[in-house]
Amino acid sequence: MNFNGAALTGVTTALTNTTLGVTEVLAPTTVAAVTGTDTLTVTKAPTAPGIVGLNVDGNPMSLTLAGSETAAQTADAIVVALNANTYVTTNYTVSAAGATVTLLENTPFTNKKVTFQAGTTGATATSTQAPAGVTGATAGDVLIAAVPAQYNFAVSAVNSAVTTSGTLNVTFSDGTINKTLQVGVTAGDSQATVATAIVTALTGNAAISAAYTITDNGDGTVTILQNVGKAVTLKVTVKG
Repeated sequence: MNFNGAALTGVTTALTNTTLGVTEVLAPTTVAAVTGTDTLTVTKAPTAPGIVGLNVDGNPMSLTLAGSETAAQTADAIVVALNANTYVTTNYTVSAAGATVTLLENTPFTNKKVTFQAGTTGATATSTQAPAGVTGATAGDVLIAAVPAQYNFAVSAVNSAVTTSGTLNVTFSDGTINKTLQVGVTAGDSQATVATAIVTALTGNAAISAAYTITDNGDGTVTILQNVGKAVTLKVTVKG
């Protein structure tokens, strides 16, 4: 981050860079291994006897229904069939609640799919798959977790006060936001007053306030904190 000061009559250094205050801008983190969940919900009970087909991740199995079961009883029967399959019990913990069968992964993995074939029973079921990990990422992927950076600057004036009234042109730029704002100062304004005026102008800009939290410290110093951390080169210039 850079701060450049330009002379306004009576102001020797409008802005000076005191400290970046940045200990860490980008920190790599690893996506946690989060287990996924599949569900199979019986939406219509069987109306006729027959064989129902099940397939979990390419592993077929079947069960026989009498045709008189309720949706919940059908789900219970599906759980029994699934738990009789070695692949399923190795990779999932299976349970039923009402008409819904839940397959919870024992360890996170991908490429999973549960299907239901009603045969001649008249039953219907829908399935859902909740993937493991984090949306857009696979367990073990390295993501960049941006830590919000804090920046500080101070206002400095001759004899600690502005001697001539005028207008400061404050330019705020981080590579995405590029705004020039006008800040009026009056002869006799203290460093703290000038800092307050600058903060008012910056926080009054929608783009800047959406990306940064800007605090007037009341002593002529200002703190700028990113709302969401990302790598930027922040530059504030003052001309007047």
